[in-house]
Amino acid sequence: MHQFEVDYKLLYGYMDEFDPDNITLNERDLVMAINRALRRLAAYIRRRSSAGLKTELDLRNTKALRRRLKDKYIPEHKGAGHVQAWYGKNDLGLSAFKGRPKKTAKGVSLNGREYEGAFFGKVKGKRLVLQRVGDKAFPVVEVQAPVADKMGGYIEREILPDLVNEFNRLVKADLRARALFGVGGARGANGRV
Repeated sequence: MHQFEVDYKLLYGYMDEFDPDNITLNERDLVMAINRALRRLAAYIRRRSSAGLKTELDLRNTKALRRRLKDKYIPEHKGAGHVQAWYGKNDLGLSAFKGRPKKTAKGVSLNGREYEGAFFGKVKGKRLVLQRVGDKAFPVVEVQAPVADKMGGYIEREILPDLVNEFNRLVKADLRARALFGVGGARGANGRV
């Protein structure tokens, strides 16, 4: 689990930047801005992860990733909530990857990797690369390729370093909208007091 600390001095600085006399923004507006930023941060994580991991893992589409990526905003009573992101890092079936599998003498190869004992079969009309589980004809399962290491490396390298900056950007944008335009119940330029 990865956590980051919120720099409240910086957030109060944003409040002072948009509302130096503290007329339109108060503590409640800051908590509301933080909560909205957290919900948007969860969507940012999901969007950025699915797009980047599709390229990193060389997948056909993001369908398999969307099923494995869950985010959750958890509100807290009278305070700022928190966000959880869950990544399913178990192996993916070969049908999720780009490229055309080729039959070889030992089995099937895809993108330079050889899968010994694998063969082509149709399941529900879809051509898959399958492998027998035991000595008998059945059961058969789709051949899986490991993705945990590549996923973990990408998340550590590309997603996590940007979270604090993105969170601060979202809070700043929300406080600006609350102070200048009266968004979210703040008393701002639209005449509400």
